[in-house]
Amino acid sequence: MISRTISEPKSDFSNLNTPKCGIRTSLNFRITFGETAGGGQFPWVVSLIYKNRRRVAIPLCGGALVSPQHVLTAAHCDAGQGGFSLASVILGQTDISAPVELPGVEVEVEKVIRHPQFRRNPVAEMDIAVIKLMRPVKFSDMIRPICLYSPDLEEVENPETGLVVAGWGRTERERSSSLLQYTFLDYVAMGVCQAVYGAAGREGKLGPVTTLEILQSQLCAQGTGATDSCTGDSGGPIMARVGSTWYLAGVVSFGTQQCDSSLPGIYTRISYFYSWIEGVMQRSIVEKEG
Repeated sequence: MISRTISEPKSDFSNLNTPKCGIRTSLNFRITFGETAGGGQFPWVVSLIYKNRRRVAIPLCGGALVSPQHVLTAAHCDAGQGGFSLASVILGQTDISAPVELPGVEVEVEKVIRHPQFRRNPVAEMDIAVIKLMRPVKFSDMIRPICLYSPDLEEVENPETGLVVAGWGRTERERSSSLLQYTFLDYVAMGVCQAVYGAAGREGKLGPVTTLEILQSQLCAQGTGATDSCTGDSGGPIMARVGSTWYLAGVVSFGTQQCDSSLPGIYTRISYFYSWIEGVMQRSIVEKEG
């Protein structure tokens, strides 16, 4: 008699976590709430820099460092805009208007691996990409990776203390900020999110979009008042603190045009992509060794 063992889908992706990830080591930052981040407060948040033929540089998206040589961001951040294309990332620096100097570093992008099923339908779906840097970065108080995998997803995706989103996107007063900003958001259940967007579509609040399906690969979260993530924060992290360790729950995908909290923001759900991220990073290591 031949017995067949059907293997269970893999559920432990702890090898995605870089040792000592998600731990803040700087003791000098002052914790603020919903305002400007201090140096070392979110040492995994990076700014994506785009350059044109004249080498004029502008920051347009954010990302999260997850290993010495990999950054997670949104796939739509790989698209060129107005003659500008993704060229490098700035790490370890909260003021991106200042010249890059230690402990901050700027590292060129070697390649961007977008999810093969990424598409705009009409809004972004499977909106995730892994950026491989030209060289590994050295970790410090100001440059550290965030953790990706947690065995307790509820704690990461719907934490009691709320989710945190960070980036250099539009603030209420300026189109974008040169200083890293962050704010707190609340998790919005998928059914609730679907109902709210369904109503908004029927009422013509989504522009040309009349129906929008919230997917399993997406996560909804909402701020209060005018605090929300915005266009310039695209690809930036939405994260949760579990104990003293920070985990990446999602990346900013899209939200309201008004840049407020009238509708939940929609984020790419990291846990849905554990297997894909692992494959991309492992292939990257094999290529390096080869």
